[in-house]
Amino acid sequence: MNNPFHPHLAAAACLLAALTCSHAAETDRPETQTFLFIGNSFTYRHELKDIFKALAQQGNPGVNFVTERVTYGGRDLFRHIELCRSQNLLRLSALSDEEIKKSITEMDQLALSDNEPGFYSDYWKSVDSSALRPWEEYEANSGKPKEKKPRGRLKQWTTDRQLIRLAIENQENWMANRGNFPKAWNYLVLQSWQDMKADPETGYLKYAAKFAEIAKSQNTKVVLYVTAPYSQNKTPVTEPIEKERALMEVRLAAGLAEKIGALVVPVPLAVYRLQTNGTDLTLRYKNDGHPNQVGAYLTACLLYAAVFNKSPEGLGLSEVVDTIIVDPENPTNDPDGNPIKRVFTDAERTLLQRTAWETMQAFHKGEY
Repeated sequence: MNNPFHPHLAAAACLLAALTCSHAAETDRPETQTFLFIGNSFTYRHELKDIFKALAQQGNPGVNFVTERVTYGGRDLFRHIELCRSQNLLRLSALSDEEIKKSITEMDQLALSDNEPGFYSDYWKSVDSSALRPWEEYEANSGKPKEKKPRGRLKQWTTDRQLIRLAIENQENWMANRGNFPKAWNYLVLQSWQDMKADPETGYLKYAAKFAEIAKSQNTKVVLYVTAPYSQNKTPVTEPIEKERALMEVRLAAGLAEKIGALVVPVPLAVYRLQTNGTDLTLRYKNDGHPNQVGAYLTACLLYAAVFNKSPEGLGLSEVVDTIIVDPENPTNDPDGNPIKRVFTDAERTLLQRTAWETMQAFHKGEY
């Protein structure tokens, strides 16, 4: 008769049990998805990454989401790459301290120059000057007091030199805190900023493609986040604002996405669809050019629908809080004097979630 307690059988049983427990532990360990956002105030305002994270966790229980951002007020991808070297956080695990220090030295040399470099001048000849933003946005992001200063190219290089100094501090922080960042990012979210041009050799199309080359080497999925500052309404509307520009930018993003294998967050298309039959919902502030809480929520829902290819309808997140205090004497007010926290009704939440999903369906069908 076989002895059930035979030493070899007992050892095998223990080994099987250990393997089973080990497998169960691996299975129970939560999956982690990491997202790196590159952009400006259309990304850091309302902390878009946190709204998205809250939606993602509600819609994907058991998954751990990590979100990080590199944002500079009023800046586009050109300045993220050429001046701020934001791509270094994307590939941080592949860079040595010596390589980062070399970037810092090159950035420092740029910041010391009183005259703008040739590549900088050439870039602004290729894009509309409307891509430049007021001084106020830079100062709000840097924490400096507001001062009345001229807009446009006259002072732009001066402020961008200051921006480089801030970017150097970020580079040093990344290098000193490597362990706080993932070895590789699952997703890279690239925000446009009035730089969508048909010419693939300039503006968003050029620099998003440059980021995509680096992302591919890190096995990171690119997400093209297309903003629509020109069409987001500050008052109720009866028809779409700047329909042709909105759809043109969506087409350009779709073409780039097909070329580089990216996902698209087509905010202009969502705004167009929401406005088509008229809407009382406003998507930006009256006293501020940024998306309001409604615009931020719609964008986060679009990002959710684009990344997970499923509808955000039914998710319970129902509030968005503005993260910028525009009036120190009234810190609980948003730019329009309303509460900084907007709580959506069930009807509003459902409408925004449904609009996001229907927009993504229309985008995948080429209905733009």
